[in-house]
Amino acid sequence: KESGSVVNNSSLTLSVIDVGQGDSILLTAGGKAVLVDAGPAASSQAVLDYLDANGVRKLDWVVATHAHEDHIGGMPAVFGKYEVENVLMTRVKGSATPTTRTYANLLSSIVDSGAKVTTAKAGNRFDVGEMHFEIVGPVKAYDDLNNSSIVLRVTFGNQSFLLTGDMEEEAERELLDSGVSLSANVLKVAHHGSSTSTSEKFLEAVYPSYAVISAGADNSYGHPHKETVERLQGSGAALLRTDEKGTIIFSTDGKELEIFSSGGAK
Repeated sequence: KESGSVVNNSSLTLSVIDVGQGDSILLTAGGKAVLVDAGPAASSQAVLDYLDANGVRKLDWVVATHAHEDHIGGMPAVFGKYEVENVLMTRVKGSATPTTRTYANLLSSIVDSGAKVTTAKAGNRFDVGEMHFEIVGPVKAYDDLNNSSIVLRVTFGNQSFLLTGDMEEEAERELLDSGVSLSANVLKVAHHGSSTSTSEKFLEAVYPSYAVISAGADNSYGHPHKETVERLQGSGAALLRTDEKGTIIFSTDGKELEIFSSGGAK
């Protein structure tokens, strides 16, 4: 199906926004809204336009999975426009603390917003209306920013979604070793479909019906990589890509799941 806004208060809508080469995911239910990443700075207007089109006036949580520009570059624009109550940020080892201007801009925009900042800790849970969030990773602090990505398992009724940031195989292995449940109907594929993520064992544990890759058309990294696409296809999951379909939208009443898209890259 192809559609525009499909938000209503009796359902959860999860939108993987087409921000080109980057990640931004909006979750809405019952008038509540959570934004996971905000894409690169170059796509910040696209994120703002999408939030506006879907009736967002306030964000209950903003989640910065990790401090790479293609995930947090658009966040200062978000904090500048909307009231934000809570921010969830990852933890990194001291030596890995980013020194980029992008990260500095994010921190100053959070301070200016007055939002409450929470550091992600595996095992912690929080609810936003009827949306239930469990922080399943990272299980420890890493030197590598990708492996430091916050991993969220979101449940709404009988439907579940696993959002993985740019987590790579080292973090996947340690997440598997932790014994936490990773099963999900929908997997947001880590690191834009890079070959350094989405191992076969990880895929077996998640066992998704749908896998979504957020990547820019003809991006310079070659994402998604052929090996990862083949692993996903071999898992039996239906593969959806923003570089092919544009913004990808999941809507559920907690029982059934509908999928829409904005039509794809031109």
